[in-house]
Amino acid sequence: MENKRQQWDNLLLVAVPSTFLFGGGAVYGYKRTLRSETGQLMKVNHSSNSVSFSPTRLASKAFLYGSALAVTGFGLFMASVAIALDVRSLPEFASKMEERLPSLLKKVGYVEPELFKTEKKRLENMSFEDEVKHWIEEDDLSNSKK
Repeated sequence: MENKRQQWDNLLLVAVPSTFLFGGGAVYGYKRTLRSETGQLMKVNHSSNSVSFSPTRLASKAFLYGSALAVTGFGLFMASVAIALDVRSLPEFASKMEERLPSLLKKVGYVEPELFKTEKKRLENMSFEDEVKHWIEEDDLSNSKK
């Protein structure tokens, strides 16, 4: 267990700083590009009405920086969730959520519809083959009503 904790700590020591560096570099590059593109906008040749910057280049840079910020933000969000829940793998996260989600849903006032409850009870003891037959029959019934 201690070895897994050490591996997780090592991963965090690499992932979090690299995420900050990647995000910080993206923000810096975005601001630098914005300044240079704005400066180029001011250098419009009034005699020929041509602009000395490329809208395609600006759009591609904006897309790249936006993607970098999105990936960085998602990485930080996932790292913070993993730290808050004290999980180290996806199966562990899934089991934690299976434990916590029903109580969280009750706290916010979610009530499972009655149809879901009866369907769940009906499908609970079926084998996979029986369940497939059930859904095929349901689909045939719904198609015949149309």
